This record gives sequence, C-alpha cells and structure tokens, in this order.
Amino acid sequence: MFTGQGAQRVGMGSDVDEAAKSKAVWDCACDISGFDVRRMCWKGPMGKLSETRYQQVAVTAVNLASYYALKASRLLPEDSVFIGHSVGEYSALHASGALDLEQTFKAVNARAIGMQTQAEQTKEAMYAVKGGSIVQVNDVIDAMGLHGQVVIANDNSPLQVVIAGNSGIVKQVGTELSGRRLPTVRLAVNGAWHSPLMAGMLPEYGSLLRSLDIRMPSSQILMNRSAQEPLSPQEIRDNLTYHVVETVRWRETVEKLLQRNKARFLEVGPRKVLCAPVSRHGSDVVGCAQPSERSARRIAQPIPSVLASDATPRCASMASADRQMIGDATPVPDCGSLGSQAQTTHCSQMLRSLPSHLPAPRLQEAPAC
Repeated sequence: MFTGQGAQRVGMGSDVDEAAKSKAVWDCACDISGFDVRRMCWKGPMGKLSETRYQQVAVTAVNLASYYALKASRLLPEDSVFIGHSVGEYSALHASGALDLEQTFKAVNARAIGMQTQAEQTKEAMYAVKGGSIVQVNDVIDAMGLHGQVVIANDNSPLQVVIAGNSGIVKQVGTELSGRRLPTVRLAVNGAWHSPLMAGMLPEYGSLLRSLDIRMPSSQILMNRSAQEPLSPQEIRDNLTYHVVETVRWRETVEKLLQRNKARFLEVGPRKVLCAPVSRHGSDVVGCAQPSERSARRIAQPIPSVLASDATPRCASMASADRQMIGDATPVPDCGSLGSQAQTTHCSQMLRSLPSHLPAPRLQEAPAC
C-alpha cells in the first residue's frame, strides 16, 4: 500500500536513489513536473515540500523509487494486491501495470496543480475526527442541516474519518463533534480535498486523463472511489477524475481485502502512516510492516495477499507509526499523545526496533521515462 500527502519529510528518498538504481523514477519526476524533485525531497525547505503542488509529485517519486528497490530485492510476493491512499493510488496503478512511469507523473503533476489552484480560490479546511464512525459523523452533519456543505473526505478506519468543507462551516461541525465527545483536529492543509470544492478542476483534469493510454492492470488493485477492482480502463479514468471530489473509501478497501482472507500489509513510501488505521480493523489484520529487507522477508511468507502502499524507507519518529491523521494532510499529534508512560515507553522501543533504511539492491526494472 502506498501513502499519500502528509507523509513528507525533508531527506525522504535519499536512501533509494543511486544506490537502488532508481534514477529513472527521479529523472522522470523532474522532467514532467519542471522542478528538481530530488533536491526538494532531500534538502527541502519543508514549507515548500508541504505545498500540494510539490508534495504530491515528491511523495509519488519516493513511493516508486522505494517500490523498485523492494521489487529488485525479490521480496515482493507475486500475488500482491496494490492499494494507495489518495494520491498514493497513482503509485498503486503504476505498480499494477495500468500506468507507465511517464503517464503516472503527468497525471500526478496535473492533479497537484489543479488541487492547489482550487484551494487558493476559497478558504477551506479539513478536520480529522477520532473515535467516530462515518455513520455517526454523517448523522451530526445532517442534524445540523449541512449535508453537502460539509462532507466525509476520508473514511480511514472504523474509528477515524476526515471531514472537509468551507473553513467556517466545517469548524462549526468540528466544534459540535467535540462537544459530543468525538475529538477533532484541524489538519495542516490549505484545501478541502475530496470534496465538491475541488469540482472546478474536473474539466481540465478529465481532459488530461482522457489523453493517457490507461491499460487494464496486470496485477490486482482496489481503487479508492469504489473500493473495488476496476473492470475497464475507462472505469479507472472515471475513478481518477471524480475521486478528487468524492470520499476516499479506505476503510471499505481494507475490509474488502480482509473478506477474502486475513491479509498482511506492506507499506511503501516516505513515512509509515497507513499501518495505524489498518490495525484498527482488529484481529483480522495479521501483519503490517515497512519495506526493510528484514520486515519484508517476514511478511512475504506464503500469504493470501499483500498490499503495496505508500511505504517508508525509514521512520523519522515513532509518532509517524501511530499518530497519522491521513487524508492528504500533515500529522498533528505526537508520540506523547499516546497516553500512559508505559505506552510512550513502548512507542520508543518500537522506534528503536524499526529498520533504518531500505536495502540497496540492484534495480533491474525501473522503466525509462
């Protein structure tokens, strides 16, 4: 599984460049986007790296460079199922064979520019809601008479959703939810991603997607908009077009995989953020790890399916593992918010046990852009 926005950090991807022969990924990202993706990932500044226009391309580059390093290690099971959260879905589509490298970065670059442009036109906001289900949150929105004005942008897990809308109105809903003992946290984003407020970008973005030669995936993939496998290239195109104004159905995607059998999840990208919401599905999740050689070998034992998503070559802080508010957003809480001293100690121990970097094997299959 591939992560989306909110996973960025200065220095990301520096251990999966020349050492992993992932030069083709970085060069293609730079050529298509028109900015030095390597330098921004490795040197920052963080303020610019966090801007949607740059962040989506940068995270995608790290995702795919990490994916090819993992693939070259021969540690990725052949029967993998691919998923990606929000913009991470484009990495999953590339890994599944639906998009080539150039098409992937063309789509992501256009998406990033379109979303940034829309966000600059109005005052928008997103709030993560902890401890509440999508049904509970929708009931509150409906009771306030704000259906359609505030929407569920991300249905991340049974106990976490993200709401989006006009900043003033969504703040009212956040206050109401907090009063009902459903804590909310405003996310560090400047737009209302996956909401009708992004509709202005649809004509131009849809035209760009129609120009791409999208193929049927050669590996299984579940898409965010439908939580289903696509049945045609046109369905993939439609899902990508309308996904920017509709909910990320992450909870349903994970549940769909778990219905098939117990699944192990392998997270690929710049920071470990997706395993936390996946783990909230309970005992049906039998494993979730980052793509170090050690963890990949453990998780790649004979299993029914593995998800490849936004993974992390290394974890900068333990907070990354369990705090993330996912949803094209920067994480807010930290390790100290876990609660008891025992939990915090456990958190630190987990951090020390995480592998420091991806292996640097010879990359044999990175396609030219």
